[in-house]
Amino acid sequence: MADKQYPESTSPGDVIRRLFDAYEQGLRGKELPPLDLPKEDSDAASTEVPGGVPTREAVAGDKPARRRTKRTSLDRVPGRRPIKEYPLTKNELWTLGGLQAASGIAFSLAGICFGQWSSVKEQIAFANGSRPQVVGYWNGVGDMAWYGMIALLIIGVMLLIISGFNVVKIIKGTAHD
Repeated sequence: MADKQYPESTSPGDVIRRLFDAYEQGLRGKELPPLDLPKEDSDAASTEVPGGVPTREAVAGDKPARRRTKRTSLDRVPGRRPIKEYPLTKNELWTLGGLQAASGIAFSLAGICFGQWSSVKEQIAFANGSRPQVVGYWNGVGDMAWYGMIALLIIGVMLLIISGFNVVKIIKGTAHD
């Protein structure tokens, strides 16, 4: 079988096809021909990405793309209420996120405690003829679930209030010109 001749192309499909054919020849015991890929010159490398797609600089006439200024991405429409921006530091963002996540976890655990309390109370109501020690034990479990629910609700509300105070502090600490 004669060696295949490939046109001078550097498209990814052609390169893969040449590599696959070279791999097959190597499996048949033939000596592998050198894979000669054309070298890219510096002009082609700066104006095209692999696959022959021109870069932004090449399309814009060899001028680098203009960077946007650091302004908000909100569009302001005249005649509407002005929008005030409040920049956050990384620490403020983590604090607000952490407080709100902790309050969400506290409310979720309070919901679990409420479910446990209601389940225990329901089962005690249907436990006719059970030993008093068993009913007393489950009354204690129900009471612990009830007080745990109350404590977790208080913690969740306190965390939300602290988060609100942090937001007010950020608003008051931001000067608008």
